[in-house]
Amino acid sequence: ADTMAPVVMEATQRAADTMAPVVMEATSRVAETAAPVLDSVGRAVDASIVDPLQGAAESMGRTIDGTIVTPFQQAVDASANAVGKAVDDAIVNPLEQAKLAMPPVPSMPALPKMPETSVRIGDVRLF
Repeated sequence: ADTMAPVVMEATQRAADTMAPVVMEATSRVAETAAPVLDSVGRAVDASIVDPLQGAAESMGRTIDGTIVTPFQQAVDASANAVGKAVDDAIVNPLEQAKLAMPPVPSMPALPKMPETSVRIGDVRLF
């Protein structure tokens, strides 16, 4: 193994050095040949499948918006406005009117000052 390892390594390296340019050239030629075919297949898939599906999805989205989402949102907005108006009419406005109709609150006279008293128990002052 110690004698053969360097020989095998050298042979492997020479084979790699010799084959690398050949493999690179073959890969390049395959890529050059396949690229136009793959581009053509990609355009055909886009035109026959992807674009029609995307158009159908966009159309379906507009239909859903027009027939479901927008009317529902309008109904929710109308309901919220009606509830807000009902609350204003039944609660807020009467309270505002009652507040405006109330006579002003007379000012309270100052409370007389109480004499300061304290209670002591022994050396402890309670208040």
